[in-house]
Amino acid sequence: MLVQSQPYHFKSESGILSSRGLGEQLLDQLTLHLRDTEPDSVIPLDFSSIKFVDISAADEFLCKLLMRIASGELGTRYVFIQGANESIRETFEAVLKLRDLAALCQEGERRMILGVLKTPMREALKVILEARN
Repeated sequence: MLVQSQPYHFKSESGILSSRGLGEQLLDQLTLHLRDTEPDSVIPLDFSSIKFVDISAADEFLCKLLMRIASGELGTRYVFIQGANESIRETFEAVLKLRDLAALCQEGERRMILGVLKTPMREALKVILEARN
């Protein structure tokens, strides 16, 4: 059974995550953080201190992190997005669609899928969510 771990808090003095170079650094930090986390964990990626993420940084850290998770490189460790403002969610949506990827985003009690979730998975998720209500 999966357990939720402590959030990974993104920080930036300017509140901005920008550039492919910074994205690479973030990917390295996130990968180390996930490897240090217990297996069977879900780690919230908390963007509540961030105002803006550019496409290059998002592509570099978020998309590549999700590809590593999907490949099994990080074992049974998973992530979801929280605390992302509308601008950040729109950026993530755009880069995830370009890479044909999806991520779960939680804002309070509201949950949404960002990116592309294939039809069978989207239908399965709909059934699960309806069964919870």
